[in-house]
Amino acid sequence: MTPQARAWLCSNLVPLRHAAVRLGREADVESLVAEVRADPASPEDSRLDVLSRALGGPPVVVRGVGDLASGGDLGARLPGGGGGLPAQVAYRCPSLACARQGERTPGGPLPLCALSDEPMTMTAVTQ
Repeated sequence: MTPQARAWLCSNLVPLRHAAVRLGREADVESLVAEVRADPASPEDSRLDVLSRALGGPPVVVRGVGDLASGGDLGARLPGGGGGLPAQVAYRCPSLACARQGERTPGGPLPLCALSDEPMTMTAVTQ
């Protein structure tokens, strides 16, 4: 599965699980999640698309999602190329397995990866 498709899955896992419960297809969702956890590259993107549509969800769209997994250490890139504080921060996949980014409300809990239940990693975002 591509990093973009994993990001889509992570971002949409809760509604997919709710739909699966309504339709009695929890095993289908959990089987795909287990497969992605065991080997993130193994399932084909089309399998996720077929599952989403079978559950009444939207087609899986991965265009326009940045691939953080191949972007190097984004936390090391700060505005202006030098020291200082980043203008903005985002949270990324803790294992760098997907391109999902999360946000945190000031003082709120860290965003979690929906696939691993691990806290997402803070990174600097350049303008």
